[in-house]
Amino acid sequence: MSEVANKLRKVAQQIRAEGVGKISWAHEKDRDLARSKKATPEELRELAKSKNDVVLRYVVWNPKTPLDVLGELANSKKFDVQRLIAELPRTPAEILAELAKSSDPRVQWIVAGRTKTPRAALVELAKSKFEDVRWEVAENPNVPMQVRRQLKKQLQLDTEYRR
Repeated sequence: MSEVANKLRKVAQQIRAEGVGKISWAHEKDRDLARSKKATPEELRELAKSKNDVVLRYVVWNPKTPLDVLGELANSKKFDVQRLIAELPRTPAEILAELAKSSDPRVQWIVAGRTKTPRAALVELAKSKFEDVRWEVAENPNVPMQVRRQLKKQLQLDTEYRR
């Protein structure tokens, strides 16, 4: 390897080593605040702007995170964050309806199984190209009977209507 290449490699290693330490420390501090019971809704609102997925996960999990912040995060393209919001028991129906439009089948599947998901969103999810999502819609007790019957025909299900 040439002398120039060796110097470049050493400089790159040094930058990575210094940069990673600073970035990790900053994210660690944000993570700790996001998961703290003492975090205020205003602090969580600011932390929701983070680009770090770990910080965002803790913001979602924090019960003090305002619902409008969850709504904003639900519209992000971060599928892990969307999945967490979809699983969260306190997520309102309006946000579940937005999450139903996600391109990630894992998010669609979770939303399809939630009883709080609005009927209109379930009807749209019944058209999903992902079979597992359609199965989950068919199992949701709030799906309209006509949609359930269509799905049974499509998927050849032999499930009974559950109340």
